[in-house]
Amino acid sequence: NSYLNPSIIINSWNMNQSSLYKMDFIKKHDIRANETQGASYQDIGLWFQILSLASSIYFYKEGFYFYRQDNEHASVKSKDKIYCVCDEFEFLDKFLDKNLELKSRLQDVFYCFKFKIYSWN
Repeated sequence: NSYLNPSIIINSWNMNQSSLYKMDFIKKHDIRANETQGASYQDIGLWFQILSLASSIYFYKEGFYFYRQDNEHASVKSKDKIYCVCDEFEFLDKFLDKNLELKSRLQDVFYCFKFKIYSWN
């Protein structure tokens, strides 16, 4: 997908929660969530895989989904799950190792994204 502007990954926020995807795209690229206890931070891996493999994306101006972060049991609120985000990036490292063309093109973007998420977490 040589048309994707890497700054989309850096400058947009993880937003797969409210997205629609073609099932044949998911199957063709074997996109999977990282199997983690309590689904901790799975959205990070899904979002990165999808944006790095998509040939096109469309952002709609209006929001239709409210991403709540006030749940006291959310992964981002749990000190016990603070390192689960590291597991998610290990999962993405393996994804990039299986996709060497993407890795060579997006490695700098990946590390910038990783730093952004670690800083947020």
